[in-house]
Amino acid sequence: MCSECFARIRTEHELTVDDWGNTVTELDRAGAGIQGYDNVNGGGVYLPRTFCEECGGRGHADPDTDSKVQATRRASRIAERLEEQDIPVDARALRRAVRKLKAKPELEALDHEIYERATKLAVRRAQR
Repeated sequence: MCSECFARIRTEHELTVDDWGNTVTELDRAGAGIQGYDNVNGGGVYLPRTFCEECGGRGHADPDTDSKVQATRRASRIAERLEEQDIPVDARALRRAVRKLKAKPELEALDHEIYERATKLAVRRAQR
């Protein structure tokens, strides 16, 4: 998934490689994943990378904090990714918790912590 907006950008599948049953896991671009080229270590080498078509992310979360609207949209995507993994989650509770935590001045810049707290709450709610 995209580290920036949590959109699905890759899928994983296993391939049997030989007669002994050895397998290899491969990642394919999917959903919002598109191929682009990235300058590696600031040198002159450009390698293929998967970028997110939704937000333009390239695998690393943006250091800028999310707005309340962005955070709420991303909370929906977090819920989608959890449901894909068969983890029960109360998506409405997740979005509501993100909005409330984002409204607190002392927490508004702590996106990672906000998503973490809200996700814990929403998963616990769904398990009741």
